[in-house]
Formats: sequence, C-alpha cells, structure tokens
Amino acid sequence: MTIRVPDKMKGIPMINRGASVIPDNPVKQTIYQTLVPKAILDPPIHWYSGRIWAPAEEQFIPLTYPMPGCSEVHMIWWDTVSNMANWNNTNQWAKAYRSPKIECGVAQTIFLENDALFADIVLPACTQLEREDFSYEGLPFAMGRGSDVGTSWRSI
Repeated sequence: MTIRVPDKMKGIPMINRGASVIPDNPVKQTIYQTLVPKAILDPPIHWYSGRIWAPAEEQFIPLTYPMPGCSEVHMIWWDTVSNMANWNNTNQWAKAYRSPKIECGVAQTIFLENDALFADIVLPACTQLEREDFSYEGLPFAMGRGSDVGTSWRSI
C-alpha cells in the first residue's frame, strides 16, 4: 500500500502537517518545568510568567499553582524527556514521582530513561530515523549544510 502525500503538503515538515484548525486549549493551568517537584510536593507555589518569544510584558504576570478552583496534578505524561538527568535536585524529582498525589504516570520514550522507571505505563516512540523524513524535530534544514532545505537526507 502506497500513501500519497498531496502536492500542497510536499516540502512541509511532518511536525507542521497537523490539523488545519488548531482548537483552543481549555486547560489554563500550567507549571513551569523546573517547579514541577515543588508544585507536587509543596503547593501552592508562585512565580512570574515568561515564555520564549513572548512579549516582555508577560514576564511580569504573577502565576499560582494550583489556580483558584483548579485541582492539583493527578497524572504525569513524560514525552521523551528526562527531567532527572537534565535538571538539578534529582531526589526531589524522584519524591514527586513517588508522591501519592500522582495516581498514574505514562512515559512515551525511545529509551528507558530515569523518569520512565517511575511510570506505570511505558509507550514506545519512534526515533527520528524511523520517521518519513530524516530530519531533526521536523526541521528539514537542521540536518543539512547552511542553506540546504532538502527533506530527504539519507543515512548511509
């Protein structure tokens, strides 16, 4: 069986071939990644916003977890991430993952990373070499040289 890609999709990285309409996310509560252990173990926590590429005014917005009227975290889904290897205070991450507040943990990863050892369910994920195009995070030029924009890089 051959899957044909419509002409209008050729040259568009796989990561950008999703839905034509992106729905609004009903979830308004977020936790800054490095504050996850503290949020689970010692709520409420407070910090100031600030996203990459966001307007400068956003860095002055105070945030609280849990937000008034919202519940605390009950489930964690790890998506190819290893917080315990990449962030400080590994013991706090382990305590947070073991917290009775966390009812379920799901890890989606290509490796059995430290965090995945705490998951109740481990799901396989494909590597970049198993995707339709050989690229890095859907960016066709990342594997190329300078201004090359090809999406069919071959691994030999």
